[in-house]
Amino acid sequence: MRDLWTSIGGALAGAATLCMLASVADAREIRDPADPALAGSVTVTLPPAGVPQGATEFELTSNGVTFRFQSTSGEPLVSQYYPGGIVAFTFSPGAGIAVTVSPSVQAISFLGEEIDGKPGGVFFGTAGVETLQFFFGEPDPIFYGATDIGDISTISLENPASIFRVLEMTFVPPGGGGPELADVAISKTPSTNAAVNGAPIQYAIEAENLGPDDAEDVQIAGFYTPNTFSSAAPFALVDQTANSVLWGVGPLPAGTVSPVTLELLVPADRRAFSCNSTIRTVAIASSTTADPDLSNNLTVDEIPFDLSTASPGEICGNGVDDDCNGRTDCADSTCDC
Repeated sequence: MRDLWTSIGGALAGAATLCMLASVADAREIRDPADPALAGSVTVTLPPAGVPQGATEFELTSNGVTFRFQSTSGEPLVSQYYPGGIVAFTFSPGAGIAVTVSPSVQAISFLGEEIDGKPGGVFFGTAGVETLQFFFGEPDPIFYGATDIGDISTISLENPASIFRVLEMTFVPPGGGGPELADVAISKTPSTNAAVNGAPIQYAIEAENLGPDDAEDVQIAGFYTPNTFSSAAPFALVDQTANSVLWGVGPLPAGTVSPVTLELLVPADRRAFSCNSTIRTVAIASSTTADPDLSNNLTVDEIPFDLSTASPGEICGNGVDDDCNGRTDCADSTCDC
């Protein structure tokens, strides 16, 4: 085992040298199981079934990746004195648990907890090295890992002068990472909150990509009260039979916004739009990229008739509730029918 670890140590030194030579090292720690880097990940309980107490090394294969765990302290990985998980003893330099990964992965994390000292680890990638150490006060269990350091093929689970257990491992299989995700959201702001007969209402509509990935084939669909359409910009497909308008936004990079405008015209005739009438609009944003939150893809609003424009009295015989008191023509006491 010492010869094998010597070989692993050489590989680690090579990876560290590569990290120092890299012009840009974007090594990034993972502290949240919901980190976008872990999209499409797999979680494995440690140790796997069948590993006996006293074992100082074992292998497991999951989703096409083989992991080899080796104790580099001389202490067992599976101990009757510290049941649950695998145990790292890190009381001498380089001691702990060596993990080799074949083929390499782009993102990997572990769930650890204190026995006598906090968990930790050093993650070696072809483009960087990420070292994570935790100290007194950090609540257990601790979820920690690394990404954005290139191909990760070696990890040393260690934290100086600590004994800790590792309960789970989460990793993204090679070529995986799951589908790209883009949270496309829609917002709509009208130019007024009261509809006046014969007056326009402009809607500023925005589709925003909250990320984490770029959104493909984004579309904005709008629906409106019949017989109110005036114009739409930029170019859109308008179907006045279906009372709808469709904008083809196309690709929408993460963190960007695509604005469009819709203008409606409130009917001028009080018999078509009056006291209890509203202008209703609906806007929907969609994308062919998987969306993790559909709750913000729809917006609906209604703009009521502007009651301040109602007549101070009933005009008899015009078929309109002019004063908006709920009574029309002869039903209104003002009219002498």
